[in-house]
Amino acid sequence: MESTTCYFLAGSFKTHGYETCKSGRLYRELAYVISFLPYYWRAMQCARRWFDENDLNHLANMGKYVSAMVAAGARLTYSRQESHLWFFIVLITSVVATVYQLYWDFVKDWGLLNSKSKNLWLRDDLILKNKSIYYMSIVSSPSI
Repeated sequence: MESTTCYFLAGSFKTHGYETCKSGRLYRELAYVISFLPYYWRAMQCARRWFDENDLNHLANMGKYVSAMVAAGARLTYSRQESHLWFFIVLITSVVATVYQLYWDFVKDWGLLNSKSKNLWLRDDLILKNKSIYYMSIVSSPSI
């Protein structure tokens, strides 16, 4: 996606100058923008909901997307500046973002591990009547 966008923005698709999008400054900066945009949009949606509803859970949810942006930025920087320090930063930010996202998805969104729920280990308010669908989706979730 980064390469395709670069080729169109740089106009190198007309000249077939493929090196433009492999070593140019535009390509390097575009890689950050493209990797951040989905997380940024979701973070801004959470910020808007916090602003509208004044519920701190939306700020905590926004933190999930901010941690993903930090981890993505660290990985991109490490791919350009391989060093032990950047490897350590990538490792720490990736672990923090992964644990944060898994916790939020399992505990907050799905209600998993909520022993006080009227639905065994799920949240109280379920959209679907058949609980087995929720359990099957948790076990077969591709995001794990």
